[in-house]
This record gives sequence, C-alpha cells and structure tokens, in this order.
Amino acid sequence: PAEFRSLHGIVNKHMDSLSHVPNRPDRSLGIYYLSNSHSPLNVYLSRDSSNVLIKDRAYRWLKQGALYGNYGSFLIARHPSAYAHYFLLENLANYWHPSVEFLGRYHVVNSSTLDPVAINWFHFNDTDANTYPTDLRIEVINMLPTVFTISNIIFLLGYITLIVSQRYSILSPPMRKILVGIFIFWGSNLIFSVFASVVVLRYQVFPMILFYSFGILLLSYTWQSRLNNQKKK
Repeated sequence: PAEFRSLHGIVNKHMDSLSHVPNRPDRSLGIYYLSNSHSPLNVYLSRDSSNVLIKDRAYRWLKQGALYGNYGSFLIARHPSAYAHYFLLENLANYWHPSVEFLGRYHVVNSSTLDPVAINWFHFNDTDANTYPTDLRIEVINMLPTVFTISNIIFLLGYITLIVSQRYSILSPPMRKILVGIFIFWGSNLIFSVFASVVVLRYQVFPMILFYSFGILLLSYTWQSRLNNQKKK
C-alpha cells in the first residue's frame, strides 16, 4: 500500500545491509528496532518531514505509532508463518527463560559518571558512579530466569494436580474464584508476553512471586488432603 512504501523501502535496504554483517544486531529478540538510531524505524522517523515542526523526539515517535502498528499488522497478515517461526516460537522460549537484560549489572553504562537525570532524581551531590564491587555484574540475578521457569512449572503442576485429584470441587466458592483468577492471569501474561512484548526479567518479577507462592500452596494443599484421606482409611 502507498502509505507503507517509503518505510518499506528503508526496511528492505536495511535488511539487505544486515545480511552482510557477521553478527546481526537483531539476531535475538530485543529492542534493537526501537532504540538503535540505525534501525529502519528510527531512520524513517528522522527523514519524515510531515512532523518537522515537532521538535520533541519522544512525541514524534508517538505520532508514528499508528503507522508503525499498521505496517507491522500488514506484514504479519502477509507472512503469518514467518511471524510464527521467527517471533512467536522464539518469544515462547524466551518466556520460559527470560533475559536478565540490564538487571545483571550494577551500572548500565560502562562509565564512571552518572547521567544528569539520575543525579536530579536521587538528589546526588556529585556525578561519580561509585560501586562497592570491582566487578559490575550481579551474579545472583542470573539465577532468577531459572527461578521463573521453576515457578511456572510449580504453578501448573499444582493446578493440574488439584484438578486431577478432584479436590477443586470441594474448595469454597471464594477460593475457586481466586484460583480461576490466578489461572486467567497466568494465561494472559503468557499470551501477552509471547504475542506482543519483548520478554525480559523485569517484566516477570511480580508474576514469578505470584506463581511460585500459589504453586507451593496448591501442591501443599493437595498433598495434605491426600495424607488426611489416608489417615481416615
């Protein structure tokens, strides 16, 4: 369609350039097309003259939201198998083991000074980025993606065990509603994360705590109920 031709030309040229790069910056799902100044979306934004009077870059980016959204929907509709293969399947794998992203570092940028926005927000007196460890990596954070995987497994195992053991029906109505709500939240989080989001650990901290807690409760309840039934026999 005519409304996409200018953008599509930039995208095709960019894809051709990336095919000659040994290590493609978009080889893994992330925010490359959103944040990198050389990505086709940002190149189109800088060349677009329809919003030349808008000086604020963030607002200009928001103004392009409808165009970029429609363009993405057009590509998905034309190439559903490619969308499923290169995005959905990879994102599904990322959901079960999300990237720690920048949470694994004490300081995001490799610099000894802080950005002005951080200084103003925290009311610091100087620009020095002081850290106690010499190694800026936070090793314990690297364990959390595995913890999130375990949390999902525990929750599903607890829920399935409750249903299979036929103990769901003897729960009180409020408890059944709570469990249904938690399960709907689990499914909604999975669907949204896989279909419409870049899956990173910082988005999954609250779900991780929730799923782990309810998973343990469900397994404990089912096991305790089984022990009580055995004692009665």
